[in-house]
Amino acid sequence: MIGILSYGAYIPMWRIDRGEIANASGAPSMGGERAVTSWDEDSLTMAVEAGLDCLSGIDPKGIDGLYFATTSSPLKEKQVASMIASALDLRKDAYTSDITGSLRAGTSALKAAFDAVKAGSARKVLVTVADCKSATPSSEFEQIYGDGAAALLIGEDGSIANIEDFSTFSDAIPGPWQREEDRYPKMSDAKLERMYGVLRDVPEAVRNLMRRCQVEAKDISKFALYASDPRSYRDLARTLKIDAKTQLQDPLFTTVGITGGPHCLLLLISALEAAKPDERIICSSYGEGSDAFLVKTTDKVEQEKEKHRGTRYISSKRMIPSYGRFAAIS
Repeated sequence: MIGILSYGAYIPMWRIDRGEIANASGAPSMGGERAVTSWDEDSLTMAVEAGLDCLSGIDPKGIDGLYFATTSSPLKEKQVASMIASALDLRKDAYTSDITGSLRAGTSALKAAFDAVKAGSARKVLVTVADCKSATPSSEFEQIYGDGAAALLIGEDGSIANIEDFSTFSDAIPGPWQREEDRYPKMSDAKLERMYGVLRDVPEAVRNLMRRCQVEAKDISKFALYASDPRSYRDLARTLKIDAKTQLQDPLFTTVGITGGPHCLLLLISALEAAKPDERIICSSYGEGSDAFLVKTTDKVEQEKEKHRGTRYISSKRMIPSYGRFAAIS
């Protein structure tokens, strides 16, 4: 059965206390801290680091394709996936592709990798997802966003978690957007986006998935879901009628922030790090709709835990002393 063979993550070393951002903007602090890329880091470098973590102990020459997903590519014209493949020492004939334009890009890349393996055009495909999102100064998104990357190796033999099914819900609502000439993402109304976007689209995709797989919420150990802020996570748990304390995967907001495209996959990795065999996990993204997929862990999941740094990157950090320094390097 096709599934996840390995996983990896990367969280930048630098953090800033949200109190520093709040003092500079005059807004209340959301509490905790967020991850910040250094001056020499971007979505490309973070994807490479996550890929290296994922491929620990794995021969890169056995990988047939690499997909890179992001909404914050450092390049307007040049394929980033090919550079990541070169940095990871993949074969020159490995297929590479960039997938972008939506926060759903990460799960879109994962579905493409799954389909490639299922069709027989590839045996193993590495999916790398990274975002380094810029926020309008003094906006709430300076506190909400965080930087990070995730990587998943998809294949058929020896998976640590089998992918049982996918569900997609497409919804062209006026959510966040960024034109070619825009420096920062724009949003018409955050409240409407939350009510008629996140809180409608994510539950719709998750419910469709559970119907397809003939499972109920009580059968799911963890829900690794994307949400735009901490309040939305609480509302999602209530909408889906799940236990926020035991079934909702920690959103990593207080330690990392909302990382955009890779976020739900980072939460999935966090869930896999603590999972036992035969547990079911639902992962769902958001962006002009939602993608959801269900995985069931195998007996190999516990053997994988010490091979990767994964979310242990969170504990390796240095604090940025001031908002001015944050603005200078981010």
